[in-house]
Amino acid sequence: MAEIYRVKVEQRQVGTNFLIKILNWFVAVVEFLSGTRRSGDLVEYADSIVVTSTIKRFWVMKGDESVLVLNKNKISAASTSYSKRFGGEVVVVTLFVAGFTEPQGFALKDKYETVSKKIETWVGNAKG
Repeated sequence: MAEIYRVKVEQRQVGTNFLIKILNWFVAVVEFLSGTRRSGDLVEYADSIVVTSTIKRFWVMKGDESVLVLNKNKISAASTSYSKRFGGEVVVVTLFVAGFTEPQGFALKDKYETVSKKIETWVGNAKG
């Protein structure tokens, strides 16, 4: 499978609220001091979207990893939100996928324009 798009995903609380950003910062500091590192990637392929979350212990040893595979044909709706505040900017993508009772939300570390154009091609695997 050829990779079409790759972007980093925020692994803590998702939201555009400034208080969430402050909470995420404090959690990140505590996790760093305890040797915990979180990372995540969202990768788009021709027929699917794969979200990988990894937690490393003692800064280098892989502790936990989870992989979520979403079929692009099952995405019925998607939304993006953008917030630029004192602490930086956040782009939140919410995907409504058949088979899930709750929408899947991800805070992506990319430009709003890029993400907005990408999700237009994800809904029902629209051609674009």
